[in-house]
Amino acid sequence: MVRISLKHKFIFFRIPKTASTSISRVLASYEDKNLNFVLKKKIEDKMPDLKLNGPDHINQILLKPILKELNVNITPDFFEFVFVRHPYARLASMYNSMKVRSNSAILSPHYTIDDILDWCEERVDNYDNQKGKMIHNSQLCWILYPLTDRVNFFKLEELNDSWDKIRTILNLDLPDIPVLNTSPTKSQLSDLTKTQQDRVYRIWKKEFELLGYDR
Repeated sequence: MVRISLKHKFIFFRIPKTASTSISRVLASYEDKNLNFVLKKKIEDKMPDLKLNGPDHINQILLKPILKELNVNITPDFFEFVFVRHPYARLASMYNSMKVRSNSAILSPHYTIDDILDWCEERVDNYDNQKGKMIHNSQLCWILYPLTDRVNFFKLEELNDSWDKIRTILNLDLPDIPVLNTSPTKSQLSDLTKTQQDRVYRIWKKEFELLGYDR
C-alpha cells in the first residue's frame, strides 16, 4: 500500500510491476503504523466506489479526499516519490504476473504476449484519466497529480543509484531492497518482436515521452 511517514516526511506510491512490493516492504518500517492501519481500512471501505481491486496501488487522485477526511496534511516539503520502469520490460513483467497468478476468468494459461496486448488495448485508460486502478494503466497516473509540489520518479533500471539518492534525501539508513514477488516464468525484453514493441509504444506513448525512455 502507499507508504506515508509523517515523521520522516515522505510518501511513496506503488506503481504495479516496478518492484513496488520489495520497495514497499523496506519502507514499511518507517511509516506511521496507526495512520497506515486507519488509511487501509478507509480505502478498503471505499473500494467499491473507487472501483479498486485492492488498496495496494491507489494513486494521488483517489487518496487525496481520504487524507482530507482523516485530517492528514501532506505539506509541500514532503518527499513524494515513485519508481517507474521501461514500458517494454513492464509489459513482460505484467505478462508473467498475469499468466502465473491470474484465474481463468481473466487469462487462460496459453495466452501469449499478443493476447495480453489485445487485452490491454481494449482496457487501457488514457494517461490522465485519474484512475490508476489496474496494472494496464499508464505509470503517469501516479505522476501527473502530485499531493506535493511534484512527484519524484526514479527508474527501476537505475535502482541501486536511485536508492542511494533516496537514502541521502531522507537521511535514513535504508536497508537494501530484497528480491520479492518474482514470477517463475520469464519473458525477456528481447523476446518482443518489432511489431509488439510498436504496439507497446502506441499504447503507452506518453510514458516514453515524459519518462525519458527510448523505443
